[in-house]
Amino acid sequence: MLRVQMLGQLSVELDGVPVSPPESRRAWSLLAWLALNPGPHPRVVLAARFWPDVLDTSARASLRTAIWSLRQALGPDSGRCLTSSRDHVGLAPGELWTDVAEFGRLLDAGHVESAVELCRGEVLAGLEDEWAYEAREEHRDRLATALGTLAAEEEKRGDLAAAVAATRRQLQFAPFTEHVHADLIRRLAASGDRAAAMLAYRRLRDRFRDELGLEPSAGTRRLAASLRAADPAPGPVKPAGRPSGEGGSGVRGLPMVGRSASMALLEEAWRTARTGHGGVVHLSGEAGIGKTRLVEELAARARDEGARSATCAAVDLSGSAPFGLWAELLREVYRDLQPPRLEASRATILARLLPDLAPRLGVAAPSLEIASPDLERTLLFEGIVELVEWACRDRPLLVVMEDVHLADAPSLQLVGYVARRIRTLPLLVALTRRELPRRTDADALQDTLRSRGVLLQEIQLGPLRDDEIASLARTVAGLPEAEVDKVVAVSDGNPFLALESARARGRAETTPPASLRGNVRAVFGGLGPDARLLAEFAAVAGRPLEREEREALPLDRGTEAATAAVESGLLVADASRVEYRHALLREAVYADMSAPRRAWLHETFAAALQSCEARRTRRRAAEVARHLRLAGRDELAVGHLVRAAADARAVAALPEAVEFLIEAAGIAPDDDRLLLDLSEIQAWLGRRAEADQAFDRAIGLIPTGDSDRLADAWLRRGRWLRGALCAPRAARDAYRAAEAALGSIPAPAPEARAEALAGLAWAEAVAGDLDAVEPLLDRLSAPAPSSADTGIHAYEIGAARAFCLIRRGRFKESYEPAIAAGEAAQAAGRPDMAYGCWANAASAAACAGDFERALEFTDQGLAAVQRVLPTGELHLLAARAHILTRLGRFDEAAAAADAERQLADRLDRPELVATAQHDAGMVAFASGDPGRAAELLAAALARGAPVSRPRARLVRAEALVSVGRLEEAEQELRETVLEPVTESDFPHTLVPRLTRVQGLLAAARGDRVLARKRLGEAAESWRRYSSAAQGHGEEYVVNLADLGRPPVEGLIEPLRELDRVLEEIKSLDSEVETA
Repeated sequence: MLRVQMLGQLSVELDGVPVSPPESRRAWSLLAWLALNPGPHPRVVLAARFWPDVLDTSARASLRTAIWSLRQALGPDSGRCLTSSRDHVGLAPGELWTDVAEFGRLLDAGHVESAVELCRGEVLAGLEDEWAYEAREEHRDRLATALGTLAAEEEKRGDLAAAVAATRRQLQFAPFTEHVHADLIRRLAASGDRAAAMLAYRRLRDRFRDELGLEPSAGTRRLAASLRAADPAPGPVKPAGRPSGEGGSGVRGLPMVGRSASMALLEEAWRTARTGHGGVVHLSGEAGIGKTRLVEELAARARDEGARSATCAAVDLSGSAPFGLWAELLREVYRDLQPPRLEASRATILARLLPDLAPRLGVAAPSLEIASPDLERTLLFEGIVELVEWACRDRPLLVVMEDVHLADAPSLQLVGYVARRIRTLPLLVALTRRELPRRTDADALQDTLRSRGVLLQEIQLGPLRDDEIASLARTVAGLPEAEVDKVVAVSDGNPFLALESARARGRAETTPPASLRGNVRAVFGGLGPDARLLAEFAAVAGRPLEREEREALPLDRGTEAATAAVESGLLVADASRVEYRHALLREAVYADMSAPRRAWLHETFAAALQSCEARRTRRRAAEVARHLRLAGRDELAVGHLVRAAADARAVAALPEAVEFLIEAAGIAPDDDRLLLDLSEIQAWLGRRAEADQAFDRAIGLIPTGDSDRLADAWLRRGRWLRGALCAPRAARDAYRAAEAALGSIPAPAPEARAEALAGLAWAEAVAGDLDAVEPLLDRLSAPAPSSADTGIHAYEIGAARAFCLIRRGRFKESYEPAIAAGEAAQAAGRPDMAYGCWANAASAAACAGDFERALEFTDQGLAAVQRVLPTGELHLLAARAHILTRLGRFDEAAAAADAERQLADRLDRPELVATAQHDAGMVAFASGDPGRAAELLAAALARGAPVSRPRARLVRAEALVSVGRLEEAEQELRETVLEPVTESDFPHTLVPRLTRVQGLLAAARGDRVLARKRLGEAAESWRRYSSAAQGHGEEYVVNLADLGRPPVEGLIEPLRELDRVLEEIKSLDSEVETA
C-alpha cells in the first residue's frame, strides 16, 4: 500500500517503509498531483500541465524522466502502485491511501473530530504550483467548516474551552468570516473571560478597518456593547494548563503579545516533528522583534511535555572558530546525557571539536594526526549526525540555533547536512536570524532547506500594533496612560524597545532617556566598579561568559559583581554562564565605550582566554587572535592565528584555515613556516596556482645553507603534490630536491630519508622512469626507521611496486604488492590509502580480463572504507556495478548502482549525484534498457558529471538508435565531436566508437551501403588498436589517475569491441542476402 500524507509536508511510505524524495522536485510534485487525483491520466495532459513552457517533445521527455525518478524512489515494487502505459500514467486507487481522501471520508461519515485530527498542516506545504494553491484553498474551506461544526458540538457538550480552541483554529482558515469572530466572542464571554472576549472584538474591528475598510456588522457591535455593559466578573478565570497566545505567562514572566499566530505555527511544527517527522522552522526579523521570546516559549512548552531541548547562539565576533555553533550546541545537549559509543575514528575527530567531551567519547586525548580532508569531514559530519540521532532516541528533541546570520560558514553547511537526515527523527531545529545585513550563506541555507522539503515553517516577524505595544508596556510597570502613549510613540512597534522604554519610565526617572543607548547608559551608571567591569567584559566577549573565564578576569569580587549586573536587568545568569539579556543591550554598551577602553578590554579578555586555553578544554585560538587584533596587538595575534588555522584544519574546515593563515601572513609576511602551512592547505583545496605561489614565497625566504629547513619544505611540497593534487611529475621534482637537501646534512633523520625515497619511488612508478623504481625500493626496503610506522612503510613499498607493474602491463603480477599495500594501510588505520590499493588491484584485474578477481578486490575495498570514506565507497560501488555488468549479473549490477545513487544523494554533492546517474545509465544500457539509459545519461551530462563525456555521448547515441529516436541520436553524435578530449578519454578509441554508431544509425535508416562502410572502418580501426595495445599498461595508468576513481567503467577491450563490430557486419550482410 502506498501511503501519501499531504496535510503538511509531503511524505510517502510504501508498505510501511518511508520513501525518500527523488532528486527532482518536479517528480515529487507530480506524485502529489497523482495522489490527489488517483487513476490513469493521459501523458499529453500531464506533460502540458507540468512543463507548459517547452515544446511538446521536451515536455514528454521531462515527464518520462520524472516517472523514472519516481520509480527509482519507490523501489522495485513501484509497478504495483505507479501504473503506466504508452499513453497513460497514474496511481492505482486500490493501492493508494491519502490523508486528504481520508479526511473527506471521515467528514462524510460524520466523524468530524477524527477528520480534524488528521490535519497537521496546510495541503502540500511548500509546493507553490497553482494546482497546489487551489487544493489548499479547497481544503481550508472544508476544514474551516469542519472546525465550526466541531466547535458547535463541543459547546453543546458544555466544554467551552474546547469550543473556544476549535473556534480560534477556525479563524486561522476563515480570518474574514465575521460570524466566526462573533462565535469566538460569544463563547469567550460564556466561559467567563470577558476581557479576552473584548480583546477578540477589538482585533476583529481593527482587522476589518485596516484591511477591508469596513466596520463590524450591527449585530457584532451590539454583542460587544452588551459585554461592556455587563457586570464585571467576580475574578479572573484561570484557564487549565499552560496559557497560550496573549494569555501566556511567558518564559521570563512576561506575556506574549501579538504573537499568537506565530506561536501557533511553531506549535504546529513541533507537533509534526515530535511524532518522528522532523524538520526546521525559520524565524526572521529585526533585532528586538521577538524571535528569541518565541523560541524560548516553544522550548519551555517542549520541556513541559518531557522533550529534550538545547539552545546555542552564534558569536557576535568575526573570525570565530569553525563549527562553533555546533560545539556549543553539543556541549549543551550532552551536559547531562552520556554520549553513544562511536566508531574510533569518528570519536577521535569529534574530540578535536569538543576536547572537553573527549573522555566521555572514549578518547584519552584528541589526536592531531591529520588524514585526508575528505575522510575527516565525513567522519566529523557523520559523527555529529550520530550524536544528534542518539540525543532524540528516547524522547523528542528541540534544537534552537539563534542568530544564524552571525554563524560561521561550516556551521551553516553542517545544518544543511544534518537536515537531510531529519525527516524520520523526532527533532525540530529552530533557526533565528536578523534580516539585515544580508548574509549569502544564511540565504543559501534557507533555500537548501526549502528545496529539500524540510522547512516546516518560515515566519517573518513584523512590528506589533500600537494597542499591542501599549498592552505590553502596561505589564512592566503601572504607568499612567500618558506614559504608555509615549512608550508606543518611541518603540515603533518593536517589543524589546517598548519594554526598555517602559522600564526606564517605571524607574521614575525625571527625564527618561529618548533612546535605548541612553536607557542602558542610565542603568550602567548605577553599577559599582566590578559590576560595570564585568558588564564591559561581557560586551567585548560577544557571547556568554563561562565561569572559568569570569574567574580569570581581574575582578575583586566576581560573584558579587555578577549578582549586581543581573539585578540591574542588563545581564542574566545561570549556574555556569552570564550573558546580556538581549544582543541590543550588549551592542549599546559596546558602542558607548571609548576606543582606548575597548582596546584594553579586548587585550585583557584575550589574556583571560589564554589562561583558560592552557587546559585545552575549548578551542579558543581564533577568539584570542580576534581580541588581540581588536586591541591593536597584531604582532601577538600571529601565533594564535596559526593555531586557529591548525584547529580549523583538524576539523576539515580548510577554507577557514586558509583565511586565518592569509590574515597571519599579512601581518608576518616573512614567516616561511606559515607560508608552507598555507601552501599545503591551498593544495588540499585543489588550488594549485595559489599553493605554488605560497610555496615559492616560502622557499625564497629559507637561506640556501639551511639544509634542514629546505629538506622539510621540499618534503612537505612532495606530500601535497602526491596526496592532494596527484601531480606525479611535480612531486618527483620536489622529492629530488628534498633528497639533494638531505644529502647536505651530515646525519639526516632516517624518517625524512625514507619519506623522500618512498615519494620518489611512487612518482617514478606513476609517471617517471620505471627502471629507477626497483633500486629506490631496494633502498627503501632496508630496515625501517625505529620511529616510522611500519604499516605505512610497507604500504609505500607495495603501492609503488604495484604501479610499476601495472605500467609495464604485468597486471596479474601487480596483485601481490597491491594486496600487501592495502592490508598494510588498513592495519595502520588509513582507509584512504587502503582504498587506492584495492581500487588499483580491481582495475588491474579488470585489465587482465580477470573479472571475478576484480570483484573480489572491489568487495575488499568496500569493506575497508564503508562508513568512513564515502567518496571511496561511491567509486568502488561504481566499479562493482560495472564488473557485475561485465559478468552478466545485471540485477546485482543494478543494485550496486542504486546503492551508489543513494549514497551520492546522502552526501549532497551534485558532481557525485551526476556521476551516479552516469554509472546507472551505463548499467541500464548494458542490461538491455536503452530508453532508461538514454534518460540517465542525459541527466548526467546536463549536470556536468566528471566522466568521459565523449564516451557517454556515444553510448547515449547508441541507446537512442536502439529506441528509434534517430534525430536525437544524430544530434548526440554532433555533440560528441564538439567535446574536449583528454588522455583519459582514450582518444585513439573514439574514432572507431564514433564510426560504429554512425554505422548503426545508417542501418536504422535503411542505408545499408553507408552502414556497411562505417562498420567496416570501425572494425579496421579496432584491429590496428588491438595489435598496438597488447600488454601495454601506460594508457591504463592514465585512466587510473584521471577523475580520481577506478577506471573499470572506462575499460577498453579492443578484441571484444572488434568481435562485436564483426558480428554486426555479419548480421547486416545476412539481412542484405535475405532481402
